[in-house]
Amino acid sequence: MSKNDSTTVKKFLAENEKLEDRKLYDVPLDALIPDPDQPRKHFDEAAIDELKASIEKHEVLQPVIFRQDENENLVLVSGGRRYRASQLAKKKTIPAIFIAKGNATEIALVENLLRENLTAIEEAEGLMKLQDSQKYSQEQLSEIIGKGVSTISEILSLNKLPESVKNECRENPAYSRRVLVEVVKAKTEAKMEKRFKEVKDGGLKSAAVRTKSRKPKHDSPKAVIWEKKIEKFRKAVDKLSVEDLGDGRELVGQSLGFLAESLLEKAKACK
Repeated sequence: MSKNDSTTVKKFLAENEKLEDRKLYDVPLDALIPDPDQPRKHFDEAAIDELKASIEKHEVLQPVIFRQDENENLVLVSGGRRYRASQLAKKKTIPAIFIAKGNATEIALVENLLRENLTAIEEAEGLMKLQDSQKYSQEQLSEIIGKGVSTISEILSLNKLPESVKNECRENPAYSRRVLVEVVKAKTEAKMEKRFKEVKDGGLKSAAVRTKSRKPKHDSPKAVIWEKKIEKFRKAVDKLSVEDLGDGRELVGQSLGFLAESLLEKAKACK
């Protein structure tokens, strides 16, 4: 990174004024540098264009977050989509909150998980980076991210996927975590690649992948009924639009996490 031009920084600071932790500023876009270590690596161009149109009409409604590094660069911690869309909208400044304390990686990951809709692989790699950098246990990650320990374990397991699979899924939100978890269960890289090819060729959902890999021995009437109920609910979740939830997305996310834990206990009891 190159050092910010001090005159650029002074555009939004009074003489001798210093950046204050958690304070909102109107920061010049050309004073911010995108963080190369942020969890999100892929930006949907269509979604960026939609956000650009919204910003042109309503301005930026949610501030981005930035920090200052050891070279006094102003580094974007979260809000990459808003930053890019603002550039396209020819905006000169963007509302931004300065973070002086705390773990920037942790803040960026949590912000992205709650607001930015990471792909399954971006989520897994971001979570692993946070765990490795801070030496967190899965229980600690569960408290930080607000997801159950079993869900954290599932997310982290995706890092076991072959690089070829991760590279293909990193920029494609169509491959859900649940489908990729079933691919991971194939254990060896060769078998994972084979199962992933089945997913691609057949457009298989997680239930279909499980059916191919683990055929049930018995089909009781009640089991068939519950399988249909679960599949119906799964389809509803697949259609869920996080953006439509607005301020309620965190509550829904937590509820889904609790439900996943409950379902996992039921699943264990069925084995």
